[in-house]
Amino acid sequence: MRKRQAVVLALLVAAWGIGRAQQLKDLEAPSRVKRGDVMVIGFMGGFDRWDDETRAVRKVVLALRGMPGVHAESISNHNGSTAVEFIEHALNKNHNRKVDPKEAAGARIVIFGQGLGSNATLELARTLKERNIPVLLTVQVGRVGTGNFVIPPNVRAAANYGSEIRASDPASTRIIATGSGSQEEIWRQVEGLIREVVNERRP
Repeated sequence: MRKRQAVVLALLVAAWGIGRAQQLKDLEAPSRVKRGDVMVIGFMGGFDRWDDETRAVRKVVLALRGMPGVHAESISNHNGSTAVEFIEHALNKNHNRKVDPKEAAGARIVIFGQGLGSNATLELARTLKERNIPVLLTVQVGRVGTGNFVIPPNVRAAANYGSEIRASDPASTRIIATGSGSQEEIWRQVEGLIREVVNERRP
């Protein structure tokens, strides 16, 4: 009986995609980004697989990949370290294994997420703040956990569908008013916000 239970558990783990943590090599974006390019990180909700194409976050990521100069990736909400590794690796153009102030200042990053991915969105933004890396936009879909409604000052603009958020420094961060509607309508708005920011090309 125990052996059978172990087999069933192993099959469930494989089906849920949590048998192996997502790694940098799983990402399709180039190892280095060019000046003006935008990195988009989408955090999946719940226990969703990072490559589940039936999920809204993944659908948006795949749609954005068709835009020139956009490097979009979907990441499991419990795997924020991979997102940090991806960003730092992409920004480190001089290959010295650290992001210097000039490289950080040139970053163009968008982060969005759903459910638990909303929490991961701000956790990543705060981690980037500690590294003096700016974020163009954060978008959260769904209610956020305690303490995850305050947007750090390294974020230029932020939007939330489901909860009220506020900027820790209103002079640094613009809170975008959001509309309501069906899930399909909301995700159209999310993709539209991201596309608008991406199209704001640096001179």
